Amino acid sequence: MNTSLGRFGLLLVALFGAMLGACSAPIATAAPDAIAVTIYPQTPHPTETPIPQPTDAPTPTPQPGPVVTAVPLKHIVQAGDTIVDIATRYDIAADDILLANPGLKVELLQIGQEILLPGLSDTNPAVLGTPPAAGSPYVSIEADGLRLREQPAIDANVIRKLPAYTQLKVLKRSADGGWYNITVDGKTGWVFAPYVQLNGIEAASIPGAPPPISISARPADAGSQTQGGKPGPTPVPVKTPWVIPDDPYVSGIGARAVQIYRQGQTRGNNPHVFSIIGDSNSANPAYMKPFDWGNAELGNYGFLQDTMDWFRGSFVRDSLCAKGGFNTTKALDPGESSGGCSGRSPVECELANNHPAVALVLLGTGDQHTWQGFETRYRKIIELHISYGVVPILETKGDDLECRDNNAPCGYINGIIIRLAREYGVPLLDLRRALNNLPNRGMGPDGFHYNSPPDGRVASFVGGELSYGFNMRNLTSLRALDAVRRQIIGG
Repeated sequence: MNTSLGRFGLLLVALFGAMLGACSAPIATAAPDAIAVTIYPQTPHPTETPIPQPTDAPTPTPQPGPVVTAVPLKHIVQAGDTIVDIATRYDIAADDILLANPGLKVELLQIGQEILLPGLSDTNPAVLGTPPAAGSPYVSIEADGLRLREQPAIDANVIRKLPAYTQLKVLKRSADGGWYNITVDGKTGWVFAPYVQLNGIEAASIPGAPPPISISARPADAGSQTQGGKPGPTPVPVKTPWVIPDDPYVSGIGARAVQIYRQGQTRGNNPHVFSIIGDSNSANPAYMKPFDWGNAELGNYGFLQDTMDWFRGSFVRDSLCAKGGFNTTKALDPGESSGGCSGRSPVECELANNHPAVALVLLGTGDQHTWQGFETRYRKIIELHISYGVVPILETKGDDLECRDNNAPCGYINGIIIRLAREYGVPLLDLRRALNNLPNRGMGPDGFHYNSPPDGRVASFVGGELSYGFNMRNLTSLRALDAVRRQIIGG
């Protein structure tokens, strides 16, 4: 009985397997090259949700916690504060601060004045620590980790790093004004002056240190100046005994830029000369000219004096390729050139006649209606500079006209400028980034001309003056020239 059942079971298994084989067997055999395979998306099996098991323990009732009321954060104005400093410190747009504080005057901030900081509360402060009381110098917020060095030199040994808002006692300054000798927590050393907030103390009241004994640089050769309208041998720039740190808005000063400069020296370009390529914002007398007129007030940027002296005469010169309404099309059009250009385009005429070592290039505002061809034209302008051995400093612009007045993506032209600066290995001055925290991005009511302070002091870098577009552009342009002078011409 059991044997018969066993055999019957085996028979059923065999029959069932044969049926399965018949069902799964292909109906017809296709040639290999005729087989098409379709892969469908695989849907994962849903994860089973475990069934909760009953428990005798009672479910605890949540207890209400303390209610935290967010109190709007306020900034108490300290000596030397500007609206730009405050916006940068708390990472808030200057325009938002002005909207939250009706009637606030950027030029008339008062010590002790309370300024509401929109979007921030005392439960989520953006910055740890607060500045010391007026009259006590401290490390500025953007210099968190400021290096205290044994000597006033960038390669001197580091004693320690100082957090933002560290209170300092300033003993004296270096002969060039670029460093402060300070005491903090019993340690004495040197810190880079632009990253110290004097907090109401006048820089002129700080005693000066005697000049360093060892300076490797020598003055320019007397016979190396321009003679008979032609550039002479390359002079040796007078170097200060320290190197300023990288500027947050200037980049791209590398081997390719050095190569372009050296090529220009073989062509006879003058290392003391720069050119300006641009539109009405560059042709405006508020741009660069005050440095030659003697109207500059450098404040904490006294280290830029050497560069002002180095390029003396170029600031006030009228460029052949900086005119109102200029764009990349006009800059390349020989019909837009002035007399004496021998059929050259304005940009080529400027480079051929001025023999500059470097050029500040800001174009793109007037290309808002022809933005589709901007990259092709801008490439030609860059390549013209390179062919003449002129180092172009490409500047981003503050406006968004191609987006506002046309249908280009916002930031389209600036994106091309940044990308081409990297592609060609030439310096970039990201002016747009520098303007972002200024009220109305440092522009007038039309949204593309840079504004100026009411007193007209566009070359002043103290107090609230850096809240204006031309002041910020003059400062960043001078710093870009300073970086090229130190790292390329003097390197």
